[in-house]
Amino acid sequence: MNSRASGLWVGVAIVLFAACGETPASLCKEDNPTSVLRSLRALELPQSSFAVGIWSFENDSDDFLGQSNATSTGVEFQRFGCTTENVYSAYFDSDSDRIEVPHTAQIHSMQRFTIAAWVKWDGSGTGYQRIVERSKNSGGGTPIFNLMVNANSGGRIMAEANTGTNVEFTSAASVTPGEWTFIVSTFDGALLRIYKNGVFVDSTAVSGTLVTADDNRSIGVGNQVERPRGFRGHLAELGLWSEALTDAEIQSLHSRSIQK
Repeated sequence: MNSRASGLWVGVAIVLFAACGETPASLCKEDNPTSVLRSLRALELPQSSFAVGIWSFENDSDDFLGQSNATSTGVEFQRFGCTTENVYSAYFDSDSDRIEVPHTAQIHSMQRFTIAAWVKWDGSGTGYQRIVERSKNSGGGTPIFNLMVNANSGGRIMAEANTGTNVEFTSAASVTPGEWTFIVSTFDGALLRIYKNGVFVDSTAVSGTLVTADDNRSIGVGNQVERPRGFRGHLAELGLWSEALTDAEIQSLHSRSIQK
């Protein structure tokens, strides 16, 4: 563990969900004893000043850390049919569905980022479907940062970072429709990186610090706030940090989440 994160990690309550392509009713620990994922809340999370929020979508869009409670429009918070565990996700099925994380001073001053989420894309829709995005202005055409799934290229994982010149990056990795996948994008002031299931995939050079928004822009989850760019499928255990987590920290997040 690096020095900036040392002493800032805490354990929290365990929630479980399965990672295969089963129907929701079968996403339970007792049904899938060899392939169970612990949610991000169950891990030792970097709950330092860098943590913007952790959204577990347990019937609402509240932040588990109590810092950035969000509001939702059209989103279904689904509890899977488990008898011993509460298992939740946010389900998006139209361009009008979205969650909005309100502006805070921490969000406004972000210079770097990490976005991490479990996603289960249903394979439908078109275009660049937003997992998370913060835009620079009300038009929505200029992002500050985001994480996306490109429905036009078979679910390729994409990200953007804007340091004065916006860089749009398409990785070599894709999400498979109907399967849970842990995807991450980070920006550290020099590189925009993408990870899949805890493994670094590829990166592109982006130098500088993130631009600031023209006003108190909120963050869109599962969509843009400013215009329809809706994700199709389930999101679970979304995390946002105002710093780039390291390869080792991201690998740890994923490896700790798999009970073999």
